[in-house]
This record gives sequence, structure tokens and C-alpha cells, in this order.
Amino acid sequence: MSGTKFGCGIALCGACTVHVDGVPARSCVTPVGRIGDKAITTIEAVSSTPQGKALQKAWLDLEVVQCGYCQSGQIMSAAALLADTPKPSDADIDAAMSVTSADAAPISESGPQSTAPRAETRIDHAC
Repeated sequence: MSGTKFGCGIALCGACTVHVDGVPARSCVTPVGRIGDKAITTIEAVSSTPQGKALQKAWLDLEVVQCGYCQSGQIMSAAALLADTPKPSDADIDAAMSVTSADAAPISESGPQSTAPRAETRIDHAC
């Protein structure tokens, strides 16, 4: 495992995001004792699924990446959102993709398709 990273240590940056039974969780503040027999999914597993591959391709096509450190966590959050809500609204995206960083402002629209409807082209994040 090399994709999930320790970042801020206080659940703000999202670099440590994994899925616990399909729900995004910040692993830096998730006690191991609370996991029990729940399924843990990391970016390595998500990237091997058709949805994960499509998500990663869109990430590159839309040029979402800023510094890159939190990207695995952001993709994990996006994958969980799309698994639960295949056609998310702007509010769904805002709620699922929100992270905090002192280094970068959120991206409201990414890439060359910036004239497309907001929910179809953007992924808010900062790393």
C-alpha cells in the first residue's frame, strides 16, 4: 500500500481517506478498535475497478491535480460519492469533496471544459 498517506493528522486534508464499509473515513483519526470486522478499501483497490479507472481518467482529463499529495484521498471521496449518488448535485459534491488546506483554494471548476454545467465538470478540493 502506497497511495494512502498521512497528512495533517487532524482529519482536514483528506490524504489519509479510506473506505470503511464503503463510507469514506479519515484513517488518521479512526481508531483501529472501531474497525472490527468492517471492510477497509484503499486507493489501490478503487483504482482496479471500472468506476475507479474512469474516475482517475476524468481526474487527469480535467486537470484537477494541484500539489498532488491528497489526490488519493480525494479520489476515494469521489468514488464513495459516485457509488452512493451516481448523478450528484452541486450540494452533494460540496459535501463529499470538502477538505481544508492552508496551501490551496478549492477548485470550483477544473480543466478545459469549464463552460460545462458545474456538477458535471468540477471536483472541489484543496491539498
